[in-house]
Amino acid sequence: MGKTTMVSLVCIATGTTTDFEVSHAERILAIRDSGWALPEGGEFELREDGTLSRRNKDQGNRKGKE
Repeated sequence: MGKTTMVSLVCIATGTTTDFEVSHAERILAIRDSGWALPEGGEFELREDGTLSRRNKDQGNRKGKE
């Protein structure tokens, strides 16, 4: 069996962080006022279509080099 990708979500009410599988995290974030959010500066970002994708690791480094 392959490695499962996990996404950390933060409970807004308590500030605790819990890891979920990507598909489950997408469903949680799709619920309006679910009380969960992606952590600031985290590894993943939510696209407009509701899917999660990894952030570009070079995104911050390229700004100063251009």
